[in-house]
Amino acid sequence: YVHAARQQAEYFRAVYEDPKRAFDKETIDKAYRYNREHPALMKNLFALSLIAEEEFDLFPTEIMAHRFPAMVIASLLVALIYLSYRGRIGEIPAIFAALAFITMPRVFYHSQLNCFDIPIAFFIFITSIAYLKSYESKLWAVLTGVFFGFALSTKHNSWALPIVFLIHYICVVYTEKQRRKKSEGGAISLFPGAFLSMAILGPIIFVAHWPYLYHET
Repeated sequence: YVHAARQQAEYFRAVYEDPKRAFDKETIDKAYRYNREHPALMKNLFALSLIAEEEFDLFPTEIMAHRFPAMVIASLLVALIYLSYRGRIGEIPAIFAALAFITMPRVFYHSQLNCFDIPIAFFIFITSIAYLKSYESKLWAVLTGVFFGFALSTKHNSWALPIVFLIHYICVVYTEKQRRKKSEGGAISLFPGAFLSMAILGPIIFVAHWPYLYHET
């Protein structure tokens, strides 16, 4: 993805010089034809990091600039693991969970590469958290769609998330209806707001982030 980032960096430079070129097919094709089979979010971030390096000399080497966005997301994932479980299992176990994750050799290795594996783990995790919280909050239902859009824009295996969530939703509906028959439920909403958000916002973000789709949908 180093070459892909260099190619896509040219798109951002071209658009910066002339914003009208943002939708120009020739400009887009030149930058995004290479590695067009994968979504562009992370490659866009790699490209912007590369531009920042060239303009402001922020990193010791070019390859560090390429790796930096994935490093940031890996850090956010570790923090998210801790924050997600602190209230559920306690402070010390949450710290252990976060550290146990990032110190796994394969995870530690991939967290420092300009690739999609750790970023997609982050976006699947945060989308799942938002989905679970959507039963109690309309805001989180909307955020589920937003995060799902980012997940789609990171790697294609995120398309499986709605299937997983639907299986969970069916179980929740069944369990909640049984509880309500016993006058024990009612604390959560069964309105599928998260699914509506995912169906609307997910594809919008997916298409918007990837200029190559503007002409080659």
